[in-house]
Amino acid sequence: MHNNIKKVSMKAIIEFDLNDTDDLQSYNLCNNASNLHSCLHEFDQKLRSMCKHTDNDEACKIRELLHEYLNEFNINL
Repeated sequence: MHNNIKKVSMKAIIEFDLNDTDDLQSYNLCNNASNLHSCLHEFDQKLRSMCKHTDNDEACKIRELLHEYLNEFNINL
């Protein structure tokens, strides 16, 4: 039996007018999204470590709050 499934190539192009102030701000936000994701992930891991290896209840509360916000905005780290 042969699989006759075609692979579909998909792409998205996001275009900004860098002469427009609002578009420039949106461009910078998109351009830095990966760094923001990495920062949030590292912050989450630091809080996780503090909760797991110390008696820091505040770190655990902050981590729980962070996860509430991440879930609210459908962000998966």
